[in-house]
Formats: sequence, C-alpha cells, structure tokens
Amino acid sequence: MKTTKIRGNDYITVNERLKHFRSDERFKDCAIIDEIVDRGNPESEIYVRATIIKYIDGNQIILSQAHSQEYITKTGVNKTSFLENATTSAIGRALGYLGIGIDTAIASKDEVENAVHLQKNMKNKLTTDQLKKTLMGTKDQAVKVLDMFSMTNDQKNQIINQFKIK
Repeated sequence: MKTTKIRGNDYITVNERLKHFRSDERFKDCAIIDEIVDRGNPESEIYVRATIIKYIDGNQIILSQAHSQEYITKTGVNKTSFLENATTSAIGRALGYLGIGIDTAIASKDEVENAVHLQKNMKNKLTTDQLKKTLMGTKDQAVKVLDMFSMTNDQKNQIINQFKIK
C-alpha cells in the first residue's frame, strides 16, 4: 500500500486501506456499515461508528468496530463535509483494527492532519467565572474574549448585549 508522510511519519490513507480490504480474498464476504451514533452538540460535533462484518452461514459476525468524532467548523472541509470526514476516519480506524494499513499507526492521514489543525485552532471554553469577569470588564476586553473563547450562545449573547457589540 502507498504511504504518505505526515510530520515525518508514514501513514496509509483510508482509500488505500479500503482498496486493500476490497481486493483481499480474506474479506470477500465482508461489509462495512457506518452510522451516526450521536450528534453531541448538533451545532458543533458528530460521532460516527463503522462496523466491519463478515457473513458466515447467514450470520453476521462483527470483525471490527471503530468510532470517530468530528467538529463542525466555520471554514475548511468540516464546514460542509464533517459527516464524510467522521465516516472516513471511523472506517479507516476499523480497517486498521483488522491490521490493514497499520505498519506505523492506526490513525489515518486525514485524522492526523485534522487533529493537528484542531489543536492549533481549538479555543478554550469560557467558564462561568470568566464570563462574570468579562461582563465587569471593558468593551475591548469583551471583544477579545469573543474571539479567544468558545462559548454557549447564551454566554455570547450576554457579552454582546452588555457591551452593545455588533
């Protein structure tokens, strides 16, 4: 299987793992089932499960099962394709659990790239104490807090209304 480099390490993409799975005689009576498990916060995340089954004498035997989580973003691929990314990651991980494409790691290339991106761009959640302090601060401080933290809609509205931010 072809590999690609990420941060100096070799990773095998999910499409390479899937091609191997579909061409390997050991998996000829197998299927992949993916499903949404939970939406978490429907505005910001999704959880997907991929299950690889084998049909033996009319029975379905689970060979592998894996989950993934994706955050919905305002820009980039996860603005429109968070479900597809979550599904691809879960399938790649389930294939990895079968030993396909795990010479160096279970995580797929896309999973690693996405994790690195999220770590760089993930905002801390605004706490109740931080909200109280923000509401007692200045408008300039409030604008910075809106930019620096993730928060509930209620928290955001309190700050916007308190300082009349447009």
